[in-house]
Amino acid sequence: MRWISAARSSAGGRPQNEDSLLEWVRDCKGCYVVADGMGGHRGGEVAASIVTSAFATAFAAVEPLSHASLTKVLLHTHDEVRRAQHDIHTLSGMNSTVVALCRQDETVLWGHVGDSRLYHLRDGRIIEHTRDHSVCQSLVDRGEIMLQDIRFHEDRSQLLCGVGMAGELRGEVLLKPCSVQPGDAFLLCTDGWWEYVIEPEMEVDFMKSQNPAEWLSRMEERIVKHAQVGHDNYSAIAVWVVESESDHE
Repeated sequence: MRWISAARSSAGGRPQNEDSLLEWVRDCKGCYVVADGMGGHRGGEVAASIVTSAFATAFAAVEPLSHASLTKVLLHTHDEVRRAQHDIHTLSGMNSTVVALCRQDETVLWGHVGDSRLYHLRDGRIIEHTRDHSVCQSLVDRGEIMLQDIRFHEDRSQLLCGVGMAGELRGEVLLKPCSVQPGDAFLLCTDGWWEYVIEPEMEVDFMKSQNPAEWLSRMEERIVKHAQVGHDNYSAIAVWVVESESDHE
C-alpha cells in the first residue's frame, strides 16, 4: 500500500491565518497534524505552530505506536505550549486545538483536543469521526440539539478543552490501532473547514475526485461559495491509502 496526501490552508476572511499544518513521514511511519490556534495578538498563530512542531518531534521518538505512547505525545505538546506561555508574557493566553493521524506500517491511531476533526472514509462513506470537545457537543450528548445544529449554534466556538488551557489536558486518543486497507481515506480539518462542508458533501466530493488534492479543491469551492464575510481560517489535510504497484505483481 502507498500513502498519498495533500494539504490546504487559508486565512479565509480574516487578516491572518492562525492554523498550522504539518506532515512528518519516515519510511513506514508518519503523522499528519492540524492545529487551530487561539489567543489574539498573534498568540493563536504561535500556539498552533508550537503544537504541530512539538507533536511531530515527540512522535518521531515513539516506538511502538500505541494509545499510551500517543497520549504521551499529546501531553508533551501541551507542556510545550504551557512552557511558552510562561516564557512569553504577552502570549500567556494562547492555546490551540489539535487533531493528528499517526501511522505505522498498515495501522493508524488518531488523537485530538478541541473541535478540529478527523473523518475516516471507507468505500466512499464516513465510518468514523471524532467528537468535538465543545459546549455544543455536550448539548448533542444530552439530546438538547441535533449533531447538524452544531455548525451554526451561538455557542459553537466555546471549547471545553484545548492544548495550553489551564489544568490537566483532556485529550482523546483511539484506544487501539485501526487496520487500514486500500481505498481508505482520512480528512483532518479545522472548524473553519467542516462548518461549510457537511458530511454528505465530503463523501460526494471524494467519489468525484482522482486524488487528495482534487478532493480538497472540490470542498474548498464549497467553502468559498457559502462562507460569510469575515469567516474563519480554514485548513485541512487529506490522506489516501492506495494500492502500490507491487500489490498487482
